Amino acid sequence: MIEYRPERLIDLELLTSPFVYAVHAVRPEDIWSTEVVWTMTCDAEEYAGKLSNDPGVLAGAVTRFTLDRPGERHPVALYVSGARQELAHVSDDRRIYANGWAKHPSLRRRLRRS
Repeated sequence: MIEYRPERLIDLELLTSPFVYAVHAVRPEDIWSTEVVWTMTCDAEEYAGKLSNDPGVLAGAVTRFTLDRPGERHPVALYVSGARQELAHVSDDRRIYANGWAKHPSLRRRLRRS
């Protein structure tokens, strides 16, 4: 006989949702491949927040992909030092993007003056 365990029940929404959420690390001069794929946004965001605190990681990014739709993806969240950024694809200080690290010349000039 199978024991009834409510924690093992599967949410039907998870089975019918066409979305998955991929998390990747943004590092200086490099974007790492997807670390993990989640079926729920909250799990992906929690992992990205923790990932953004790892040594050598500038940010953790979450991207939503639509199953069976090639090329359909949307930025969901970007975390820098554990903090969710205002926009899903760029850090609040505008130096880190979900697809890389910006070396804007005006930022270099400002740093040289100080």
